[in-house]
Amino acid sequence: ALRQASQNGHVAIVKLLLDHEAYPDIPGFHKTSPLVIAAQRGHYDIVSLLLKNGANVNAQNKNGSTALR
Repeated sequence: ALRQASQNGHVAIVKLLLDHEAYPDIPGFHKTSPLVIAAQRGHYDIVSLLLKNGANVNAQNKNGSTALR
């Protein structure tokens, strides 16, 4: 749910899930974290929210992509 909400730009849902202790680094398809997906899609408000809740900025997907590159 967190990955989908991050992908689709649903800030309120991301906040709700994180407030209920959703794991911010849960890997999805190709081991891509919600943070990487949000950054790739330009959802920077979600990126900020995930980082404030402990998301790993260095998390990589299977291709080595991170939120920063």
